[in-house]
Parts: sequence; structure tokens; C-alpha cells
Amino acid sequence: MDGVLLPTEIEFYVSTMTPQDIHAAGSKHWLEWHQRLQKLNQQALIEASQAREEHVKESLVTFGKAPVLVHEAVLVDVWKHKVLPQLLKLDPNPRNTFVAYSILYHEAVCVALLELVMYHANCCDSLGDAAADLLDYACGSAARLLSVAQSDGGTSETGAQELLRQRDNLAFDVGIRSLSIVRYVAEFLERLPLNVCSRIYDTSDVPMLFVQLLLARPWVRDGKLYSAGKWTSWDGEALGQAEAQVWLTLRHLLLDPACQNHYTITESRRAQLLKLMMLLTPVLLDQLSPLIELKQWLSHVSVTEQVAKSPKPILLETVLEIKEKILQQSGGKWKKIAKEQLPVVFCNDQKTLMEAAQTLSEAYNTDLLEKFEVKKKSTCEQCGKNAIQRCSHCKKVWYCSRSCQGLGSFVEAVYDSVVNEGGFQDLLQGLVDVHRSTGHRWGNRGVITENIYRLGATVSARFFLSGNSQKREPPQLIILGGICPVSIMKDVIDVMELQRERNKRIAPVDYRNLDFNGGFTPARFIFECGMKLQGQPLTLATAAILMHKFFKEVEQSKYDCFLIAASTLYLAGKVKDDPLKIRDIINVAHNTLHRGSSPLEIGDEYWSMRDAIVQAELLIMRVLKFEVSITHPHKYMLHYLRSMEGWLGKEQWGQVPIARTAAAFLQDFHHDPSILDYQPQHVAIACISLALQCYGVRLPLIEDKDDETWYSVFVKDLQKDKHWEIMEKIMDTYNREPETA
Repeated sequence: MDGVLLPTEIEFYVSTMTPQDIHAAGSKHWLEWHQRLQKLNQQALIEASQAREEHVKESLVTFGKAPVLVHEAVLVDVWKHKVLPQLLKLDPNPRNTFVAYSILYHEAVCVALLELVMYHANCCDSLGDAAADLLDYACGSAARLLSVAQSDGGTSETGAQELLRQRDNLAFDVGIRSLSIVRYVAEFLERLPLNVCSRIYDTSDVPMLFVQLLLARPWVRDGKLYSAGKWTSWDGEALGQAEAQVWLTLRHLLLDPACQNHYTITESRRAQLLKLMMLLTPVLLDQLSPLIELKQWLSHVSVTEQVAKSPKPILLETVLEIKEKILQQSGGKWKKIAKEQLPVVFCNDQKTLMEAAQTLSEAYNTDLLEKFEVKKKSTCEQCGKNAIQRCSHCKKVWYCSRSCQGLGSFVEAVYDSVVNEGGFQDLLQGLVDVHRSTGHRWGNRGVITENIYRLGATVSARFFLSGNSQKREPPQLIILGGICPVSIMKDVIDVMELQRERNKRIAPVDYRNLDFNGGFTPARFIFECGMKLQGQPLTLATAAILMHKFFKEVEQSKYDCFLIAASTLYLAGKVKDDPLKIRDIINVAHNTLHRGSSPLEIGDEYWSMRDAIVQAELLIMRVLKFEVSITHPHKYMLHYLRSMEGWLGKEQWGQVPIARTAAAFLQDFHHDPSILDYQPQHVAIACISLALQCYGVRLPLIEDKDDETWYSVFVKDLQKDKHWEIMEKIMDTYNREPETA
């Protein structure tokens, strides 16, 4: 099983979630509830990390159980501050703290699950009035980062000291996770009750709290950075996730229009906010470019006089229902509750402890943890150096750099072509094309030639060692990048000569002589640069869509389309978690516009281009109102193609390259801004239809004369007229291709 729970188990666990009573903490029933919650947390982690359908989140929203998670976190927070001290007074040196630690850890599990699901807007919607309780709890937990620090246990510490240390360590981890929760609350503020906005600006004063956190930097200690629940080595410049969450929250709150109405910049607040100016270094702005706007806002605040505002109207705010209910249930009788729980929380009965341990052991899936554990040292598949990047396709092979990964991926692709499709003729064609597709990435001609030879030798060796050579042509040898029969050594084919001959016939596009062409030219520029940068297909598609959306909102003649194209590539890399280095983008874009030019030196021209790309990125986000998340047709196309493969059968499906052709149509359609006018599902269907028509494939499902069509199984709202309209638009894209000399 790929997960911890089945979908039916997830629904059952979530639907039966109920708020617990503080008196029952540590009981057998409570431990079973803790076990279920831990399994839900692990399942949610798997779904989020593997980009799968998030059943846990959807179930929490459907059954309205997100407030229960808030209740449980607040409950344990009250317990550890009110009941635990009384327990330690009754038993200053407990022999066994196993159950007590489980109660404390229950809070960390709730917060971890909330952090995962709060990323989605519909989960924030489902909180309702509990959002105020969550904000108050998260701000309190984040504030404790200023006073609580993680520490390692000593050999001579008592049971009470060990428990208090574990409490502080968990409180630190909860505080770090609470930073993300506060950010999500800030981003979805308009979806939440009105009193949440008042609390985040006035009651909790989150901007001032986060300023103090940035000055204190509790996530940095002794040259190490706290990341993913552990301390890791730090170079002193890399931006950690916790710090990034704080910066983004501050930027969102201070630049939000609601800030003017709810947050008065007094002299004391101004003094604290201006302390951030010294932290906004060029290194930080390079890693988190949206902070440039925050720096501009702070500069404006530093020279602007605060206009006196009229007194705020009296607001009736709701009380914190969850915390108030917990306090009412206890009646303030903490000592009495501690006496009742003492035999359970500090239990010394071995049989009872063994039963509790057995119950909890089922919740902690060690096999699952091993899957997420990354080896400390891995070597590059190509050069043998220390590797830090895993292959994005197989997730198994490691590489030290983009160039090695690109070479390894190309070896796999050409080898598969040799074995499955056409023997050495395909290999030769692949070697001839390698310079065209990756030459700029490998540098000068000598290095290019060396890599071609290396690629040829690698694929050739794999081909012969695997025994597949017996299925194809007579044995041949790779000699300095060429292929020749063993008996005719003099007729060596020079790959570089073939490339030179090809370049005589096909001249590279000179973008400087092309007009905007309705967005076709900058889109082509994006795809050429993106392929040289080894960007993922979705990254390039995102860049093209962002470019088309931008020029749809502005007057094209006022902006340099190639600058906007380069900036959308830079932005798309961040959006799709496929970061492209800005220096690489500058060099590739400059070389593509000025064919044959050398990479830019670090000088005035380079810095001017760099600043222009960063500023253009901010402009694009403003024009698009920061709506840069895009639903692409790719995921729908993959689903449809897999279903069609089942209809036709693998044997017949493998005879024609439907999937490859449909993907090519889809990529080419991104050159036309009309792709914005249609739903992604409809675009995917149109690309597949064109591929089917190209190869004359008929699906064994429905005749053309029927009212229903084959794609009605996938999309119900796509009419035939609309379907043909999209296909015509796709074909019109090829009529816009400029003729080259």
C-alpha cells in the first residue's frame, strides 16, 4: 500500500473525530484517538509530498472537522501550562514520563496537520469562528520562540527535567510551524470572520511580533539552521523556510489595503519596522524578490508623517469559544484534575505501559519514515562527485549539477530510442541533434564535442552490453562521435561536420528582426531559452501563460517583450518549484538574442539586465494581481491518454505516437494567446483529437454519426463547435511561423 490509510479509513477516522475532554488526557480511549490522528497526519504528509489527491484535507473540509484540530491543540496547550505543573508538584521525580510525553506530542501532531491543510483556501473557510482561536494560539506559540530554545538532554537529568526539556523542544517545533499557520491566516484574511482581521492587527499585533522574531532569529543557532524539524549546517546566507514565512507574512500584512484601516503606524511601531531595513540585504532580496516591495514601503514610511486618524468605532468581538469552553469545563480546579490524572499520566504499572506502547507503536510507521529519509552522501551518476540533486524523473539517480543531469537524461532517452524504435539510425540522429538542443549549456565547441563523444560511447556501451544489438543492424563502433561498420574504418561519419552542414540549411532565428506577432515571438523565445536552461515542461508552459496574460492586460508597445519573456521564465521557475538561476537566464537570453556572443561578464551590462528582470518580475505580479497559480491541460491530458491506452490496448497504442504528438500540439499551442480563452480540459481533448486525426486512429467506442463523442466520457460540457474551434486555433498557430532565410 502506498499510504498509511485507505480512503475509506480516512473518511471513517475524520467523520468520527470529536473534541476531547481535558479530564480524559492520557486515558486508553485518548491514546487510541491520538493513534488515529497520527495516522491521519502521516497520510496527509504522503499526499502532499507526492502531489496526490489530498483525501485527508478534503475529508476534513467535507465533514467540517478542522475546528476539532484547533480544539485539540488548544486543549494540550492549556494542559501543559495548567495541569502539568500540578502533576510535577504531586510527583516531583516521576519514574516514567511516556504517557506525559505522548500528550505533549499530541499538540505537535495537531499543529503539523493544520500546517499541511491550511495551505488550501477551502480549509480556512471551514474553520469558521475557530479561526480566531487558531490565530490566538498560533501567535502565542510563535511568541514563545523568543523565550524557548531547543536543547539536548544530559545523562544525569531527572525524569522531571527530561519532561520539561521535551516540553520546550516540542514548543519550539510547534512555534516554527505556527509561523506558517499565521501566514496562511494572513493570506486568506478576507475569507475569515471580521474579528480575525482585528485580532491580527490589534490584539496580537502580528507585525510587531514578527519584527522581533526577525531580529532574534531563533531558527539560527551556533552556525546551524533549523529546517524540517532538525538543525542543519548553514552557510550564513541561504534563506530558511521559517524566516521566509515571517518575511512573506509581514509583506502581506503591511502591503494589504486593510492595513491602512486597521493598523496605525505610531512612532514606536515606526521605529521597530525601520529596523527591518538593515536586514533587507541584496542577498535576501535576490532569494525572495517580493521583499523589494516591502523595502520600498518601509522607505516610504520612513519619510512620511502619520496622519491622525479618527477614533475607531466600538467593535463587539466574539470571545475565544474553544479556549473559553475548555476553561469552563475544568472550572479552574487544576489541582483536582492533576490528582485524577496522576495514576494515568505517571503510570508505573508495566502491563499498562506495555499496552499503551503497543497501541502507539502502530501509529508510528518506521517504514514510512525510511522512505522520506534522504541519504547523507550520494555520488553523481555521471562524474562521481558528491551529488545534491535527485533525478526529477526516476527519483533514484543522483547528479551533482544540471549539466550532468541533462547528459544522463539524454543518454536514457537516446538509448530507449535505439532499443525500442529504430536502432542506430536514431542514435546517429540524436548525436547530431545534441549540439542543437544543449550546445549553449555545455560551453565552447571543444566541450560540446567531448560530451557528444562521451554520450555516444555511453549509449553504445549500454546497447551492446544489454544484448539488444542482436535485434538490429550488424555491430558498429562509435569512433570519435561517428558511427561506422567494423570492416570500413575509413568511412567515419563526422558528427560535427553533419551539424555544420545542417546549420547551412537551417539558419537560427534572429529575434531582433521579428515583430511581436501577437505573442508568438516572445513565446518562441521562452521555449528556446527554457529548453537550453533544462526547464521542466510545466515551467515553460507557465512562463508562456504568464507572458500572454501580462500582454493581455497592458499595451504591448510600451514593454520589451524579450525582457518580459525572460522575467516570466524566472518567475515560473519559482512558481513550479523548478528554480532557474537568474545568471543562467541572463546569459542564455543574451546569447539567444545575440547569436554567437560570449557570456556576459559581471559588469554594468549584467547588473542592468539583472535589475531589469527583477523589476519586471514585480511588475508582472502586480499586473496579474499576484495570481500566478495556473491549472495546465497537461494533467488532464495524461489522465485521458492513460484511459485511451486501455481502450485501444497496449499493442495497438504502441504502434502510433499519439501521446508524443498530442504533447507537441499542446506545447505549440502555448505560442498563441488564444489558449487563455479555453478551459484546460477542452484544450487537452483538442490536442488529442488532432493527434488521432494525424494518424487516422479511430477509437472503438462511439461512431462519428452519434450525438455523443468519444471525449464525452471525459468532459460533458464540450460542444462539437467549440471542439473544432479549438483545433482550428491550434492549427492556425503554425501559420504564424516566420519564414527564415
